[in-house]
Amino acid sequence: MGEHSFVDVASKVIGAVGVLKELPRTGWLLRGVPSAVAETVAAHSFESAIIAFLLSLEFKRGCGLEVDPLKASLIALFHDIGEAYIGDIVKRASRLIGESVKDELELKVIEEEYGGSSPVYSIVKEYVSRESLEARVARLAESLSTLVQSYRYVASGYMAVCEILASMYEKLRRDAEEFSSECVARLFELVDLLMERDDIFGKCYQVAGSPEVTEAR
Repeated sequence: MGEHSFVDVASKVIGAVGVLKELPRTGWLLRGVPSAVAETVAAHSFESAIIAFLLSLEFKRGCGLEVDPLKASLIALFHDIGEAYIGDIVKRASRLIGESVKDELELKVIEEEYGGSSPVYSIVKEYVSRESLEARVARLAESLSTLVQSYRYVASGYMAVCEILASMYEKLRRDAEEFSSECVARLFELVDLLMERDDIFGKCYQVAGSPEVTEAR
């Protein structure tokens, strides 16, 4: 594996996965979700990978998009592995320091740990740079995973998560602009099914009175 041996890279990846399995996503904790039930980074990555695979299959079948479902799923699976070393930096902090700075930090630590010629580095670099269709689907899947998880928490009574729900809906809409109108329609058919079930946006507005929530919907 280039600069590092297979055993070295494999042992580090498995170790990083162990860290991510125990690392709660910070955004949930800051909005009152107890650490005992807060989604971990590993759980988020797993769900993102599943969603990336499903979206790719549908986009390929229904929209004629030439995307590799397995590659998109793999990129989504590895996209947050750098957080095993730098932690889960919340969106507000990322905006303050700049998303590019956070991305560069993750790439730097992955390069140091695994080597610049490692497949792990290549996968994360592709995700960060959006240099492929599969990487863009993986980003779409990451946004949808976070949106769905925020839905679950609001439905369970953690109303402070409404802020994340609204912002992730907007992010999903922005990410979807890179795809055809047909693919976007298929994506939001799924989103509408998930979000209309208990009128979560309505509950967020009723409790928080947040104009951002209604504008997002």
